[in-house]
Amino acid sequence: MASQTEKFTISLPRQVYELIERMRKEYHLSRSAMIALAIRDWVTAKREEKRVRSYIEGYRNYPETPPDIHLHGILAAESLGGEEWGE
Repeated sequence: MASQTEKFTISLPRQVYELIERMRKEYHLSRSAMIALAIRDWVTAKREEKRVRSYIEGYRNYPETPPDIHLHGILAAESLGGEEWGE
């Protein structure tokens, strides 16, 4: 199945345009490919930021208790072949 594409026109500050031109030439990309990669990477980064914020918020709402921390230490030591942390 052929990929569908759409065209649209955008305006960019001169510095951004020049950066895109330098990078796309360096990596031998078309403008369309360069912009598509930039958008894909931006969306990926934003999704990752959202996951990290959610993870941090979860720990703020439900912090680890001393028994939790102790259990994590035991499990980590077992995964290291019985070595204690910090050795």
